[in-house]
Amino acid sequence: MAKAVGIDQEAFLQRFVRSVNGRLSLRENPDGSCTLLDGNEHCSIYEVRPKQCRDFPYWPQLSDGSRALELAAGYCQGIQQYPNRKTLHAVLPQAARFLNEVLAQDLRASQWLPADGERWGSSIEVDLYLATAEERRILKPSSLQEVRQWLEALSTESSYPWSVGPWERILADRRAGWMASGGLPTFTHEF
Repeated sequence: MAKAVGIDQEAFLQRFVRSVNGRLSLRENPDGSCTLLDGNEHCSIYEVRPKQCRDFPYWPQLSDGSRALELAAGYCQGIQQYPNRKTLHAVLPQAARFLNEVLAQDLRASQWLPADGERWGSSIEVDLYLATAEERRILKPSSLQEVRQWLEALSTESSYPWSVGPWERILADRRAGWMASGGLPTFTHEF
């Protein structure tokens, strides 16, 4: 973990670790979030995070409907919540039509990737991919902000659970969550 942060082990222990009942624990901010979250609320040691973090948010104290889960979702974009069938069937066709229209405006958008190789994705966009096996790469810088704003507004209006993150990470999280809850999303609408 120290290596992932780019500091030596002693400095890591001093800055990020505390003792709780004789055991080592990562420090938390006053709101309960981990001190290792970066400015965008992403884990700065994601690939080497400890088991308790890998298990998050599937902790007993974060059961569905709990106030603790609601608070955790406020600082952790990785908490994946899933739409009910009615919301899924209402939202995914709308998202598909919109993303197809944006893509049709500039076919080169499908070839654009950011310099670091990561690309942004939202729960709606990833669920659409999982339901259709067709990725719509809407990443041209000039259209990215418009796409994100539109999808976020669609999420708010429809109560579709919203989360964002690097495409590969959110894809893996959403796929695992859907599989654990009975299978990948499906819908029959034409778009």
